[in-house]
Amino acid sequence: MHWKLIIALVIAAIAIYAAYSFISRPAPDNGNGVPSSGQMAFGAAPSKDDCSRQEYVPDADYCWSLYARNSNNPEFCSEIISSGMKDLCYWNIAVQSSDKELCNSVGDADLRFDCIEAIENK
Repeated sequence: MHWKLIIALVIAAIAIYAAYSFISRPAPDNGNGVPSSGQMAFGAAPSKDDCSRQEYVPDADYCWSLYARNSNNPEFCSEIISSGMKDLCYWNIAVQSSDKELCNSVGDADLRFDCIEAIENK
């Protein structure tokens, strides 16, 4: 594997762990039982509605990433704003489904190459 892929995967793992730690805590509410903004209120399997309701971009990106992965549907990766997270979304689904064509949706050239290589080396 290329070192850029390893670094990207480590960063993604840290981000996912941090996001999971963030959402696994009870969301503070504004006094009426409704979570305050910036706090995701879904578990590990969000719905499209959960993702559409997220106003805080990192929460929405994380939600769409989970939804795309859980549904194995790369169409939802396009909802992700962060280019790095979007690339990893496409990468994960492409490798999981052995779809080399989907690797072309990965914006970063090195990560795109690694996507194809990961599928070929399965």
